[in-house]
Parts: sequence; C-alpha cells; structure tokens
Amino acid sequence: MGSLSIRGVDPSLARLLKEKAVNSSKSVNRLVLDVLEKHVGLTKTKQYTNEFHDLDHLFGNWSEKEYQHIQSKIDAERQIDKEIWE
Repeated sequence: MGSLSIRGVDPSLARLLKEKAVNSSKSVNRLVLDVLEKHVGLTKTKQYTNEFHDLDHLFGNWSEKEYQHIQSKIDAERQIDKEIWE
C-alpha cells in the first residue's frame, strides 16, 4: 500500500476536512481516501437507497394508551362487511 503527501492544503480546507471526519466518525485519512475513491470512480454512490430521517422524531413516542387507540381504529377499518361482499 502506497502513501501520498499532499502539500499546500489551505487551513480552511484542513479545518473542514477535520470537521467532516469527526462528524462522519472517521479519521481524516479515511475521509480523504473515501473522497478520492468516489471521485475517480472506484466506489459508486447508491442511487436508489437514500435514507431519510425527517420523520424519525415520530417513532417510539406513543404511549400505550395512544397505541391502543390507534390500533383499535386500524382493526375496525380492517373488518370486512359481509353484506357488501355477498
């Protein structure tokens, strides 16, 4: 495995790389390798598997009473009206 030295890195670029690495739970070295691999086409971005987290705050917040209320509504809607289907 080879190594590279990159000279002339602007301080603001170095700061941004460090911040991005911390936010991604990666080392700066791993982050730079990932960026380079992606840029030259060694890794592909997943095109149709985007994860969205805009509704995460809704999960796990129902009380048992709220859950039972909503579940009873769902169960009532799932009842088949035999008169309609005969």
